[in-house]
Amino acid sequence: DGFVTTLIAIEGDFAPDASGNTFRGFFGSVMNDLGVTLTHVRLDPFGSALYVFGDGPPQLVAIEGMPAPGTGTNLLKATENRDELGINDAGDVAYLGSLEGGGSAIFAPDSAGGTRVLVRTGDPAPGTAGAEFSFPDDIALGADGSMVIEGQLTVGVGGTTTFSDSGLWGTAGYGPLQRIAREGDQPAGLVAGSTFGANPRWELNGSGEVIISGTYTAPGEGTGDGLWHHDLYSGVTSLLLRKGDVVEVAPGDLRTIT
Repeated sequence: DGFVTTLIAIEGDFAPDASGNTFRGFFGSVMNDLGVTLTHVRLDPFGSALYVFGDGPPQLVAIEGMPAPGTGTNLLKATENRDELGINDAGDVAYLGSLEGGGSAIFAPDSAGGTRVLVRTGDPAPGTAGAEFSFPDDIALGADGSMVIEGQLTVGVGGTTTFSDSGLWGTAGYGPLQRIAREGDQPAGLVAGSTFGANPRWELNGSGEVIISGTYTAPGEGTGDGLWHHDLYSGVTSLLLRKGDVVEVAPGDLRTIT
């Protein structure tokens, strides 16, 4: 059928730059469009690490116990959840890691080819009145260096309640973190007094554009589902579709979104 399977690594292979350890198991993994993967591996006899597997030898990205860039502490463990890993075609990588002493951080590429702390437990959440991140979560990394993350906020700090303790933040290219949408926000394109729900689904493309599918509550309507477009470079969010809209799915075939 034209497809070729190539062995990248196998249990027992030597793990470069890992103090003589070998590969013991392979867990969360993400791949860019060039076939290069960022993979969480467990090491033998102990420890875990992140490696990039491409055409050449495996390249170590992070290993348990190393100094965590920009934090003043060590990396306790890098994530093995593929939703918390990112790699783009430029070879930039991003990942979530837990830290010695508590908390976690998202490590992201910078414009100089290095690594920066994008967000860490306890950091102020941009675009809020003093809210703080309790747990940064799922991430995406675009071809232009743009990123999107989900974040959980600490209830009771900066006016955060259980109805406003989650949201989406992102970067335009390698820029600073900015707020995209927060639970309880007024959603773009809806009647005043509407609120954005928790746990939206979203996708980031390679040009800093985000599609967000989420729930909302609107006065006189109740709950519904909507689809929004957000541009990380302009900061503008636009409503694309919502409950009650009529769409033409085929010539002359009109249907209502329910």
